[in-house]
Amino acid sequence: MSINKNTKNAFVGILLGIALHLIAFFINTSIGINEALSAILVISGYSLLIWGCWLYIKEKGYNGAWAVLGLLGIIGIIILFFFKDKKAEHKKEVPITK
Repeated sequence: MSINKNTKNAFVGILLGIALHLIAFFINTSIGINEALSAILVISGYSLLIWGCWLYIKEKGYNGAWAVLGLLGIIGIIILFFFKDKKAEHKKEVPITK
């Protein structure tokens, strides 16, 4: 898969989503203040994670509903990573005529 704007945005969304989850975890466990702040960070993290997974799977040529695998965390992201790129396969099959 080639790296284009949508793919870069997908990786940014996935990484920011994971980072927000980690920040929420550390705020909740080590500092122990304001559970509402942790909840907001977790919800924001899931939103970014699902958005990033949606962009990534759409860029590979699949239905965006597969992005819900992002709810499984790193396991879901790994599963999405192993989906074949339908767009690349389609480009190979189309003959070029002059």
